[in-house]
Amino acid sequence: MSNFINYFTYDEYRKLKAMDDMYEKAKIIVDRVFKDVKDKGGYPYTNHLYSVSEAVDTIEKKIVGLLHDIVEDTDITLDDLLDIRFSDEIVEAVDLVTKRKRLDILVETNVGRINIKMNAANKDYLHPRNFYYLSNIYNKNTSISEDYNEDTITIQINFTYGIKDDNKILRI
Repeated sequence: MSNFINYFTYDEYRKLKAMDDMYEKAKIIVDRVFKDVKDKGGYPYTNHLYSVSEAVDTIEKKIVGLLHDIVEDTDITLDDLLDIRFSDEIVEAVDLVTKRKRLDILVETNVGRINIKMNAANKDYLHPRNFYYLSNIYNKNTSISEDYNEDTITIQINFTYGIKDDNKILRI
């Protein structure tokens, strides 16, 4: 089910989905989703969204200007935007301007071992299977262990013969 249900009744959602005027749809969405949100100065956050929208020239850019913080600052996803019938081009543009969460990662290396610790909130951004791929780049003889708790994820890559001499730089 779409996350728009968190902000609109089912009937409102259906009407919104059926709307053909994408700019009006974007206005209704940001007005509702950011209704009680204030900026650092205490002003309605929607002032910022409308300012960005008014600073560009095409209707498509205006829509993206209104929606540019929706994925970043709410539980609305790119799939939700597609589901409510924004075009692929609009959703792709929103994706391009969406700031991704910063990854807090600590990488420690020892002879024969790499420890990677990251904030558990970032687990969706770096999936452990990426480290299986990484370990294959550096040495075929590896073992990987994973430890999860509510705060951190620790992934340890153990290299049987150490890191190859020609791979002194760890690239993630």
